[in-house]
Amino acid sequence: MRSLAHWFLVILISGFLTLSTPATSHAAQFEDGYRVFEQLVSPGAVNTLSQSSRPVSEILRPLKKFVDPGGAEILTYAKYVGEIRVYGEKSVVIFPKTGARPLVLRGESVVRIDLGELTQLAEHPQRASLSLERAQQIATQDLRTRKEFLGRGVPESWLSQPERVMFRDQKQALRLAHHLTLPARAMGMPTTREYFIDAETGEILATFALIYDADGSDLVGTGYGLKTDELKEFPITSAEGTFRLNDAARDLAIFNGDLEVFSADEDHVWDRVGNDRPSNQRAEVELYLNFQRIVDYYKQRFGYSWSGTVKAVAHVPNPNDGSPNFDNAFFHPWYDAFFFGDGSATDNGFDYLGKALDVAGHEFGHGFISAQGPLTYQGESGALNEHIADLLGACVDDDDWMIGDEITMGPSAGKGLRNMQDPGSGEGNLLLPETTYAKWRELNKGRPIGLRIYPDHVTKKIVCTYNEDSGGVHLNCTIFNKFAYLASTGDGMGSEGLGRQMLIDIYVRAMKDGLYSQRATFKEFRDAIMAAADLHLQGHEKRDAYLLTMQKSFAAIGL
Repeated sequence: MRSLAHWFLVILISGFLTLSTPATSHAAQFEDGYRVFEQLVSPGAVNTLSQSSRPVSEILRPLKKFVDPGGAEILTYAKYVGEIRVYGEKSVVIFPKTGARPLVLRGESVVRIDLGELTQLAEHPQRASLSLERAQQIATQDLRTRKEFLGRGVPESWLSQPERVMFRDQKQALRLAHHLTLPARAMGMPTTREYFIDAETGEILATFALIYDADGSDLVGTGYGLKTDELKEFPITSAEGTFRLNDAARDLAIFNGDLEVFSADEDHVWDRVGNDRPSNQRAEVELYLNFQRIVDYYKQRFGYSWSGTVKAVAHVPNPNDGSPNFDNAFFHPWYDAFFFGDGSATDNGFDYLGKALDVAGHEFGHGFISAQGPLTYQGESGALNEHIADLLGACVDDDDWMIGDEITMGPSAGKGLRNMQDPGSGEGNLLLPETTYAKWRELNKGRPIGLRIYPDHVTKKIVCTYNEDSGGVHLNCTIFNKFAYLASTGDGMGSEGLGRQMLIDIYVRAMKDGLYSQRATFKEFRDAIMAAADLHLQGHEKRDAYLLTMQKSFAAIGL
């Protein structure tokens, strides 16, 4: 067993802080959390922030109280500046079941800065000189410039009411902004686009479309997948004189080209190859088999079932121009569906996107994240969204640490889109601090997809505007991918790895317990994962060793 002094050091390094506030002997209340925050800012004070008469309850407002499966009580608070909500951020206090002292995520200094900043802004509020109507005009003009303007409406459930929020910009300054959700077209399909427009200057602070891409029956059908010539059997249903790839027990259905057309066959044998890629039934079978494994994995591992029918669409044409052999896959949250192109089968393209179990698992992961622990798909939070989807894909298909190695072709064959073990493809030293998106593109010009250089350390984070890969979501996700590999394997850490399945259990604990904000930064997410690990490993014989491995793995990526 580690000494008490060692454990206290572990807590500080991990980024969250134990306090001398007495443990509660009753069910924790939000008032208990306020006392914890007060001690951080001004020990001995009661319900007011230091150097201010403003109550803590005006700055941090109750959001959710939750008891996790281990009995820990978790209190979350939304941040406010006056009556204006801080978008996508929250504060968290954990009261362990063991009666130990409460934990505050993010650490003392960060919480002090947060509370001080919010107090100062509340006492010197920013003015909204830009009208909501003008903000809507700016957003609409941007949609037209992007050629994403959608002349018709979308379901009301897709939209949210305009609101003024405090939004943290790329320089980490909080700015008063109009938050708008407008109908838009992305990937050729109706969706929505979020806008955050400075309420004084009219500057677009950030914008992103709500779409996530990858850059029971007794009837039995048969068919062939893409990987082998072994005849497979699978459940099907019948309707309108045909048979469908529809698994009633799993509530899973495969569609052909779009959501209006089931993958269907007249003789319940899916064996036609066809004359072109969109007519190859084997791609539909492979996607079906992959999603059966995915649905089973989530049910068995996390006790999770999709809300409604799991809908996966094969043979998706390019949504922008309708051309076949689309080199992408994506999750569309408003349709609650997963879309897979046939790939161009070229050296710089892909094979059928639905062929890869890890790619299908990645896309399903986006849906899981959206339901269990949403992360705004922009900047660092968007990169974390992509990272978790990669890790989920690597857990469903756990034979290697590459994503998409079954669909890359030519010089990239077998190398995947991203290598979680070695994001830099052996040449990570070529990435310098403050590398811009333009410089990254130049560095990788002419490189096969499977040999591109991605960052594996926070100092190598690619600097992107919100218009460049949505702030670097597909580029900077590899920093945490490297962490996941190191923590799972213990490679070079000098301590035992957790294994990827235990690591993903910790991630899911952080999601379900609500330990991170919707716009979580890398540091905030690190703290949330360490807090989740602390809760998840209570009573585990290797708890100290695993926590040490995680700390070393975070240190290895600069966190």
